[in-house]
Amino acid sequence: METYLWLIRHGETVYNQERRIQGRLDIPLNENGKEQARLLAEWMRTRPVDAVYSSDLKRAVETAEAIARVHGLTVNPLKELRERSFGEWEGISFEELERRYPDWKTVWAEGGRYGVERFDELSRRIADQWEWIARRHPGAHVVVVGHGSSMHAGLMAIAHERRNELNARLTNTGVTSVTFYPEHGWQLVRVNQTDHLEEIKSADR
Repeated sequence: METYLWLIRHGETVYNQERRIQGRLDIPLNENGKEQARLLAEWMRTRPVDAVYSSDLKRAVETAEAIARVHGLTVNPLKELRERSFGEWEGISFEELERRYPDWKTVWAEGGRYGVERFDELSRRIADQWEWIARRHPGAHVVVVGHGSSMHAGLMAIAHERRNELNARLTNTGVTSVTFYPEHGWQLVRVNQTDHLEEIKSADR
């Protein structure tokens, strides 16, 4: 039986707000991120959820816990779902990255320098973990909360001919829906759904 995954990026952190590279740094949600998680959980309340997984970093666990609570579930944290390791770049701003590392675009795309995890290894790590989760829950609807860069890499591994749909940045608490068929692999259903954030957007207008 096929398995339905809700792939969700964690809520906002101070580092997201300040445009700093987080990587494996264990940064919690800021107040806006907590509100995003609350709105996401309310949006998910009426949707089927049978299990909840997340990266073991705080920002992902906190986001996942908000969803798990409304469904009476517990979060299964997995270190294999962690964000990409950005090595010596972690903690610096994107402005500083561009100033100090002229080759940053190439390294970001490929990895392998400055301690940045190789993109092909990252992509395989995340896609393999998603498949492991899907095979554990045949016929179920499963939430998996992760990180922007690692989720993008995983999606690039499974989207195949629909990779062009992954050009847009994944939003904090954006929901991407995929289906796993044990005999045929993955189907990309919808990328970066953010309906639940309309309340915040309306307040900002």
